[in-house]
Amino acid sequence: MKHEEIRARWQVGNLAAKVLEHRNLNEEQIDDLLNGDAFVHDNDAQCIQKAVERLHLAKNRNEKILIAGDYDCDGICATAIMKDTFDRFGIESGFYIPNRFKEGYGLNENTVKLAYEKGYSLIVTVDNGVTADKAIDLCRSLNMDILVTDHHTIQSELNWNLLVHPDLMGKQFQGLCGAGVALQISRALLGEIKEHVILAAIATIGDMMDVFYENRSLIKTGLIYLNERSFLPVERLCERPLSFWTEKEIAFQIVPKLNAIGRLADMVNANNVVRYLLAKDRSTIEAGASQIKDINQQRRKLSKSMSDLALGMMEDDNFICVVHDEFHEGLLGLIANTISTSLHKPSVIFTRTETLYKGSVRSSGGLNLFDFFSDFEDTIEQFGGHAQAAGIQVLPEKMEEFKAKLHQKASTLQLSEEKEQLWIHSVDCSIENIEELERLRPYGHGFEAPVFMVDQLNIIGAQAMKNQYPKWTLSHPTCALEAISFTLPKESIEKQIVAFEGTLSINQFMSTKRAQILVNGFIEK
Repeated sequence: MKHEEIRARWQVGNLAAKVLEHRNLNEEQIDDLLNGDAFVHDNDAQCIQKAVERLHLAKNRNEKILIAGDYDCDGICATAIMKDTFDRFGIESGFYIPNRFKEGYGLNENTVKLAYEKGYSLIVTVDNGVTADKAIDLCRSLNMDILVTDHHTIQSELNWNLLVHPDLMGKQFQGLCGAGVALQISRALLGEIKEHVILAAIATIGDMMDVFYENRSLIKTGLIYLNERSFLPVERLCERPLSFWTEKEIAFQIVPKLNAIGRLADMVNANNVVRYLLAKDRSTIEAGASQIKDINQQRRKLSKSMSDLALGMMEDDNFICVVHDEFHEGLLGLIANTISTSLHKPSVIFTRTETLYKGSVRSSGGLNLFDFFSDFEDTIEQFGGHAQAAGIQVLPEKMEEFKAKLHQKASTLQLSEEKEQLWIHSVDCSIENIEELERLRPYGHGFEAPVFMVDQLNIIGAQAMKNQYPKWTLSHPTCALEAISFTLPKESIEKQIVAFEGTLSINQFMSTKRAQILVNGFIEK
């Protein structure tokens, strides 16, 4: 649909209409972006109703429930939502998030045995469970019920008592993350709890779920509640004072810290972060926030050294594969993501454990990982996750065969090309146009913040701000327009530039507003 038609039909500005045209969205998606609700919707799916019936029965019977969680941002938030839900609803419950190094991902048989011995009669999984076949079979043999709430790809039908999964819900809820699924249980039992919506919004951003339909509503509503500034555990994780929360601050200030806990399970226990998110005492929150920030700093240092090492080891291939015995297991996903993002190629990063190679896979170019690895059964010991991000395990004696098959299959791989840059003129960079881009938020997976190529520049001045950051002043008919970069060398101001690559924002000081191009690259004459 052409931007002129979008502009007329949805009464949106010229620049926003160009972004929507460039993304090649259908009418339903455009309508969801521009007119989507800023409130969470009721979910009448049958799987939710059955789960609620079982939980009411558990309350009436005074049963004890074990919440079996996961160690990433999504799993931690989902565990916190479910624990607080059962506490408020009046069900006795405990929770357990496994150590990723000692116990691995998901519900295992040992956890089931311990739960049985401690008198738990019902296990509720959050953000895991659809692949826990052995643990589920053990539950059934011990006459324990299991309610699986998960969003990962269902690879085969298991012997679960009850399953709550986006695949069993309407189209509005198809893209939910694990905490988003947990929120459906919370709302069905208690109505809307603001803290639960905030946690689900954080997890949706953290698990990189598509920002359409219910996910968009969740993030919008969560940001509204978060900006009431009453959820102290989240507030204290921020590194600097904020005047306003957006999805960007969640993605860069909150998600990495929660993910760091599970990644560095040899240094900290993820179960303590659930307690932190549910804490009310200010001194407890302050102490917990300090510890989480310290762990995240260690994570940053380790991941930087690992990324540099991986980039130096890899070979040029359509599917990057790097194997190193000393890589930290918890940081493999970060390294794979760094490589895939920077090179625009899928990647898999392995490290060696006592018995096998554990790896993390990240997609690129629209590649469905489940489809790609569907014929690798003879070389893969275990595989699971999402179509775009997954975990993988390969036995040592199969590694060379795996790499050979990966190289052979990748040689014929046809990845979708990166989208062409969205070219605009500097005259499009008015304050009014930039402010109207806010209608398109929240940005995220499936609808990323637009990066523009801005041409027809009339540069009337250039300087190195603080003798470090290149800054240009541009002529504009309706407003003050400037371009600045925090990544390019200050010598850039000496170049003859015909186009800037970057994002658009408003720089406001006191009552003065300036249109701003945040530059990450440029084209010279």
